[in-house]
Amino acid sequence: MRPDTTVIGAVYNMFLRPQERGPLWTVADVLVALVATAPLLYGAVRLSRSAEER
Repeated sequence: MRPDTTVIGAVYNMFLRPQERGPLWTVADVLVALVATAPLLYGAVRLSRSAEER
C-alpha cells in the first residue's frame, strides 16, 4: 500500500520545512505541492477524457 501524497505533504510542512527558508526551500515547497496534487489532477484528466468520449 502506498502512502497518501497529501499526508506526505502535511508531514513535510509540519516537520521538515524550516522557519526561515531560502530559495531552494521554495523550490522544494513547489515540488511537494505538485506531488501532493498529482493524483487529483490525474483523476480530473481521466474524468474529462471519459466525459468527452460519451
